[in-house]
Amino acid sequence: MMIRKYIVKDIPEAVVMIRRDLGKDAVILNTKKVWAKRWFGLWRTRRVEVVAATGDDVPRKVSQPTNPGTGQMSAHTWTQPATQTSLQVGAQAIPERADNAPARTAPVPPMTQAAIPAFAGAAQYTQQASLVGTAYETAQPVRSTSVSTRARDSAFHPLAAGLELGSTEPRNQTDRSQTDRNQMDRNQMDSERNEDVKRLWNEISELKQKLNNHEQPSAPEQGFPRLRKHLLGQGVNPVHVDDIMKKCIQASTAEGQVAGQVSFEVMRQSFVTAVAESLGSLVETRSISGDSRIIGFVGPTGVGKTTTIAKLAALHVLEGKRKVGLLTTDTFRIAAVDQLRTYANILNIPLQVVYQDSEVKGALQALADRDLILVDTAGRNFSNVKHVRETHALLDMLGCDEVHLVLSFTSKPEDIKELIQSFRDLPVTQVLMTKLDETRSYGGALNLLLDFRRPLSYITMGQNVPDDIAVASTEKLLRLIAGGARF
Repeated sequence: MMIRKYIVKDIPEAVVMIRRDLGKDAVILNTKKVWAKRWFGLWRTRRVEVVAATGDDVPRKVSQPTNPGTGQMSAHTWTQPATQTSLQVGAQAIPERADNAPARTAPVPPMTQAAIPAFAGAAQYTQQASLVGTAYETAQPVRSTSVSTRARDSAFHPLAAGLELGSTEPRNQTDRSQTDRNQMDRNQMDSERNEDVKRLWNEISELKQKLNNHEQPSAPEQGFPRLRKHLLGQGVNPVHVDDIMKKCIQASTAEGQVAGQVSFEVMRQSFVTAVAESLGSLVETRSISGDSRIIGFVGPTGVGKTTTIAKLAALHVLEGKRKVGLLTTDTFRIAAVDQLRTYANILNIPLQVVYQDSEVKGALQALADRDLILVDTAGRNFSNVKHVRETHALLDMLGCDEVHLVLSFTSKPEDIKELIQSFRDLPVTQVLMTKLDETRSYGGALNLLLDFRRPLSYITMGQNVPDDIAVASTEKLLRLIAGGARF
């Protein structure tokens, strides 16, 4: 025997599934109403639990041949295996046949008073089997009491069909009673479905009302979360972010912004204004002054000092206003000297190489006729205090008018913070940022401006000499940090 349980909306739906899974000979053993959870358990709905079975152990209908004398169909009989056991399903069970009971395999004569007890004994089977027939009838679009409907009912009610041989009155009473019960069940299920739908609509209405009544955020707060998240993603120090956001909110509130009308663009403009106020005079960039003669460039290794010096030398040579000379103390890398010598030959300007501090004075004398001397220093590990002191002493001997700290946009904010601490004791006057084209995060530059408090001089954005360099614009950099257009 194969038994399956179905949780469905109604009996007709179960019949379709039972016939599909178990075949047309399946029998419904039990039905009951249950609660089923829906929408992740937020509410429950009423459903029908149907237990059906099929197999050799299930009672079967045996049709006898037509009686040639009367032209009527003989009575239908039910057979059961002799060893069948009681199967408890839900609150009902298939009764077990007594061992001493005779097997009913022979045709049953027309229904008489003596046959009624046998029918009563099988009434439970009849009731279960009738559910299938009733469900099938319920599933049809048109209900009819025609002969074909009664014939179909007989197919689903094999024992009840035998009543027609003796008397049609019991059959009619049974049909009416069963129809009334089915109609009551359908009415109850329809009522429960209506209640579920009504409850669902009520909950949806409550949710809509809550959304409509939800208080709109104030104007500054609408752009606030997005801008704050963006700045943190750019690598801006969280302490600076919080301070800037407070100023942005105060500025927006002071302007009397109407709730719901402040966009992210307005918040970005507020950011630029707030940072500019914090920087004060540092907003104004300071390129190489016309009065400055000796310009020193310091910074860690790999930031592009040598290439940047070549770009600046080319710019001034092309302008033709000043005589340019080059001086390098970066003798730790042979390639650095060769690279700078190549640019000097191309530009037709002198280059002096200093290997020891004692040679500084002679190198400067050799460039005495130059109006502008650009000094390339060695990239060192400036976390080492010894290297910082040596660089400081070299700058003092050179007598630099300006000292540009060269840092890369690609440096991590943590590394820039550490470098700031190392260079605080050096006479740095400006900051030059390189490799703008190699990153999309510019927050480290803002941290540098706010913490180191030195103005920007130049920004480089490529390897082309002398094209990929420009005088820095603090306002453009702030817009770039806020997600605006690139340089």
